[in-house]
Amino acid sequence: MKKLYLWAQSLDNQSSDVIVEVKIDNCESLDEVDNDDLSDEDRSAIVSDIYKISGKKQNLGQEVSIRSRGEEFVIEAIPDEKDEINRSAPVVIYGKLDGESLTEDIDDLTKHISERIKKEVKSKLDRTLSQEAIETIKKGLKNVLEKKKDIRIFFLLFILIFFSLLLFLQTLK
Repeated sequence: MKKLYLWAQSLDNQSSDVIVEVKIDNCESLDEVDNDDLSDEDRSAIVSDIYKISGKKQNLGQEVSIRSRGEEFVIEAIPDEKDEINRSAPVVIYGKLDGESLTEDIDDLTKHISERIKKEVKSKLDRTLSQEAIETIKKGLKNVLEKKKDIRIFFLLFILIFFSLLLFLQTLK
């Protein structure tokens, strides 16, 4: 996994939204970057990237939805906390996959990412996601990763068959 971002609206509806970058690599935690370290330009770019993900939104339960496009995904999860006027304020989780993510054990990777999400949402955003929401996020991530892995395997098989056919045709000449 390349990067994971957490974005939440301030509950007082006046303060700036909180955006946190969480680096995850090969099921190991790397340096965590605080919200203060992101420039306004970085924050704008992250929000812009999130809105570019136009895949079909799948509701995975009352608390969680997911959409993905290519190697990117966006998860919206409803925390226990409400804003000042008692409205739900979803936590947006935006991630970018890389090729290495697809070579790791998907169960281990999704477990690690979902645990990191729970921890970082609590420590950095001061929000609480239910255990049911965390399990739903884990299942949603697993589904996205499995689809990407299946597509990659299909593509590699296609290339293998194509080049095998080319070699076969070369031997007929």
